[in-house]
Amino acid sequence: MLLGAFLRFCLESQNMMFTADESYLAYIAQTIIKDFHIIWIGWSALGFDLYLGPFWIYIISPFLLISRGDPLILGYLSSFLGIVTIYLIYWFGKNAVNYKVGLIAALLYASLPLVILYDQKPYPPAIPLLSTLILISLYKTSKNKLWWIVFATTWGFVFHLHLSLILSLFVAIYWFLSQKFKHKIRIFSYSLIVFLATVSPLIMFDYFHTWSNVTAPIRAAKMIGQQESELFLSNHVNALFNSLGRVWYLTPGSQAGDEIVPNCKNAVASTTTESSLLMSVFGVCLYAWYMLSTTTWKQKSRRLVALLSLSFVLPFVFVPVINPIEYYLLGFFPLYFLMVGIIISNLKPKLQKLSYLIILVFIALGIGTIFRAKTDFGLAAKKNLVQKTMKEIGDETYYLSSEGGCQSVGGWRYLFTVYGKRPTSSKDDLSFGWLYEDELTGKKPKYKVLVIDTRSNYKVDANYKKEIKAGGFSAFVYDY
Repeated sequence: MLLGAFLRFCLESQNMMFTADESYLAYIAQTIIKDFHIIWIGWSALGFDLYLGPFWIYIISPFLLISRGDPLILGYLSSFLGIVTIYLIYWFGKNAVNYKVGLIAALLYASLPLVILYDQKPYPPAIPLLSTLILISLYKTSKNKLWWIVFATTWGFVFHLHLSLILSLFVAIYWFLSQKFKHKIRIFSYSLIVFLATVSPLIMFDYFHTWSNVTAPIRAAKMIGQQESELFLSNHVNALFNSLGRVWYLTPGSQAGDEIVPNCKNAVASTTTESSLLMSVFGVCLYAWYMLSTTTWKQKSRRLVALLSLSFVLPFVFVPVINPIEYYLLGFFPLYFLMVGIIISNLKPKLQKLSYLIILVFIALGIGTIFRAKTDFGLAAKKNLVQKTMKEIGDETYYLSSEGGCQSVGGWRYLFTVYGKRPTSSKDDLSFGWLYEDELTGKKPKYKVLVIDTRSNYKVDANYKKEIKAGGFSAFVYDY
């Protein structure tokens, strides 16, 4: 846990990515901070009028209030939840199998760079933590049936945080039906009541908005019917294959931001790691080894890990409406590391010692990669650009836009508002203006500020007054 905390906290400001997703959450939270009122939904998901619940917005609002809007505090919060996840992984491994399993899995989660970078990013929030809590709550139901109520609460939070965990319900149904105990109907009733209470804001929203969330599966089915099956399946399998290699190894010296911003994968001059065939085969073979082992399916705790892993892998591969974006596998990674720990614990002593050495090599490489990663597109670089630009503009009004490159869509209006001065108008107003209508004046600004990813091929109008550089960004100041 100390190692995990050190690797996450010491480079948080440099590595943390602040994108349009984070600014979306921050804007919603600011509506509560400026004028507290009850909100029934959070942000939209998957692009077909499906909304998540508001609990994460309520959680982050006091932190943003304390920090006066500085989003860095959200990175620290996200990293803290990652540290809690390290402990929970260790706890499950130790109690469900043995302490070696817990120690190996926790060490891997604490030190592998891909996981660390995602833990430092506030969106999507807390997926590995929630996945591990679902695992523990289902495991504990075998000893105390009241843990079904804990599971119901935890699964309810899926609708507030991220829907990549939603199919864990099918594992829970199987787990519930396979258990023999008294008062099943009573336990089920209590769990249902707690679940409905957890998602009650969404129920209220649906009641007044023609059941938008309830009818979302119908819209999803229509979208699935429009997909090209052969093409999507190949893309999804390749994405899984690539991620199972990347989770073990990222290229030292790459841009930290490129590794976890989805639209950077195919961008010009991107440094996103494309996993080698060797590493991908290594990662896939470990998963196949666990899933095909007879002991996996004979022992309850190991079977539970396997089944929950399928609730992530199967939809990632076979559901067309889900983009094969790596963060949909974040809930799978804690389970995967537990699998690795279980595999090693079953080896003969000599092979165990060799495995420990291999694990230590990956840990050492991971730690080195974190400290060697370039941070030209992290929050610290963006803050530096904002402050330099504001020295040029002073107190004058300005219009803000960003173009070119995968890192250009970076929540710039929010960052300029927090670290500098609020723009009179901006490109972001088209997407987020409804969240800050009171700040839109309609006045003509004096300057125009254009931010670009310097690696892009975007053609900049040469009539600018000043070019300002920081990290991997350039800001061009024009007369409006």
